[in-house]
Order: sequence, then structure tokens, then C-alpha cells
Amino acid sequence: MGRTIRYTAPVVSLWAAALMVGEARGQGAGPLLVRVEDRTRSGARNKIVIRDPRSGADREIYRSEGHLPYQAVPSLDGRYFSFIEVTSQVGAGARRLVIIDSDGKVVRILGQSAIHNDRGIRDHVWCCSPGMVALLTGGEGEMTRFEPDSVQIVDVRTGEIQSLAGLEKPGQIAWAGFDSSLYIQSRPGPTTPAPVYRYDPRTARVAPTSHRGIFFSPDGKYYFDKSPWTSSVGVYRSSDDRDMTAQISSTNERETGSAVLWMPSANHVLVFVEREPPRP
Repeated sequence: MGRTIRYTAPVVSLWAAALMVGEARGQGAGPLLVRVEDRTRSGARNKIVIRDPRSGADREIYRSEGHLPYQAVPSLDGRYFSFIEVTSQVGAGARRLVIIDSDGKVVRILGQSAIHNDRGIRDHVWCCSPGMVALLTGGEGEMTRFEPDSVQIVDVRTGEIQSLAGLEKPGQIAWAGFDSSLYIQSRPGPTTPAPVYRYDPRTARVAPTSHRGIFFSPDGKYYFDKSPWTSSVGVYRSSDDRDMTAQISSTNERETGSAVLWMPSANHVLVFVEREPPRP
């Protein structure tokens, strides 16, 4: 099938620096490494920095008055970066999606505009074409659990929004570069599996698939299912959806919630990051 790489807890921070940090290519300047906070990780998580790959120096491009819980994500062409910003700690916290360029200029804010002020953004991925981002959204209420119910494609330059039709209870989304498609996995029913849909930007069509997950390897030959509604990991062959899980991972990895991802710039190298057990 390919290779499986396992990293134990002591190297998680090194691996995070290589894979979890957003990477994009500047025009004629080589790769840019973008991350939340600085390299010391000793301060508050309230700023975005770009690291010069030649000098290793960090340059701050955005500072928040709130909190940045996750890493910045580069757009497909590397021109923009997106991140979730928590602007209020009252209750569940007021969250918004911020889009900036490489100079730190705010291009668009989603989650507090008139069209989204009653909609929560559960997840987002850059997709489809340069400057386009997919949002997994749902209604929010003080007494109800947030559940996403729609997927929208937003042009961050113009603000134009396209809602995808024909989806049943979307639960998570992922962009697949090998076939330039957006994959959407619905939430499973009490006795039914979670259906997977494919959105083709070239035809603007949503179609059901036979797949059992949405996170495809760079070459598209395999995919894994790491669902938010289960703690297990399943790995499958794309051509026939054959279950390959037992061949590449142990029972412990499949059931303990180890972080799993595909190595960038490799065909189908699967990486497990083993989590350190909780300390008393």
C-alpha cells in the first residue's frame, strides 16, 4: 500500500512545525511558513507570523484582541490565509472566520456579516479555485447544540456566496487536490452509515459516492475516515473502497484517537502522531 510513519509524543511539536503550520509559496520568493503565535510558544495565541525561509526570522502580520485557537490555513494559490478568531469569551464565545493577505490586510470577515450573523461556522477549507473557500455552517442557539446543516462556497474577493444543494446533514468537508473536488461527509443515522458526496466545481454538480471517508492521499489512491462522531480511524482503497485499515495500523492507533494525516508532497504516506498519555 505504501508507507506508514508513526511519531511518538516527544516529536509532535517538531512534526507540527513541519505539517500543521500553513505553507504557501510567495511569488518568486519560495515557500512561506505561516503560524499562529511565535516560535517560542510562550505568549498568548493572538498573532499571526510569517517566517522567512532563508533567514528564519518571524514577521508579525496580524494581531488579535481576542484569541486564535487554531492554525492559519493558506489558500490554494498562497495569496490568502484564513483562521478562526474568538472575539468574546462570554458563553460559548463569539467566533468569526478572518481572511487576510500576506501583508496582514483583512480581506474579508465571515461569521458576523448580515448574512451570517445567525449562522455558526463549524469548519472551512480552501477549495475549487483561487480565492474560494468552503464553509460548513449551521444555526446557533443558546440552548441548542450546534449542528451544521449546509455547505457554502464563498468568493473572498467579491463576497459572492453559493449554497450547495442535495446534501443530507453535512458533517465535515475536505478538498481533494488529485481530482480538484470538494468532498462532503454527512452525519450518520442511528443505523445507517455516513454518506459521502463529491462536488465538482467544473460542473457545479453534487453527486453521491460509494466512499466511506473524505480525506484522500495526495495521489488519490487511498483515503481515511476520521469522523468527529467516532474515535476510530478507517483507511480504504479509492478504486473499490476496500478496507485496508488492519494492514497499516494497530488496534491501539485505530481506537485511541491518535492524530492521523497524509504526508504532503508524497503519494500515499500515512502519518500517525501518537498522543502522550495524560499526566496526573
